[in-house]
Amino acid sequence: MIAWLVNPTPPSPPVPWVPARKARGRFLRQGLRLGAQMTTSFAAVGAGLVLFFAWRQGLLAEGIAAIWMPLLLVAGLGGLAGAISSVPVSVLRMHRDSYRRELIRYAKEKAATFAAA
Repeated sequence: MIAWLVNPTPPSPPVPWVPARKARGRFLRQGLRLGAQMTTSFAAVGAGLVLFFAWRQGLLAEGIAAIWMPLLLVAGLGGLAGAISSVPVSVLRMHRDSYRRELIRYAKEKAATFAAA
C-alpha cells in the first residue's frame, strides 16, 4: 500500500462499448425450455385436478385403474394447451429482449455523454 501511495498507477482510459456477440440459437433454446416447462406444468395441474375430484367422489378407494382414462385425457389436453400457449409467450419474450437490449444501450450512451460533460 505504501508503494502504491508513493508511486500511484495512472487511471486507465475508459473502454469503448463493444456490441455483444450474437448468441445463435439462444431464443430457440429459451423457447423450447419454456415450452417444456409449460407443457409439464399444465399436464401436472390437469392430472392433479382429476385426482382431487376423484378423491372427493370416493373413486380412489377402488384404485387408480378406475380413473386412468380421464387422468390421461385431462393431462394430455393440459399438456397440449401448455405447448400451444408457450409459442406466443416465447415470441413475445424474444421481441421484448431485443427491445430491452436497445433500452439498455441507449441508457449507457446517455450516461456516458452525461459523464463526459
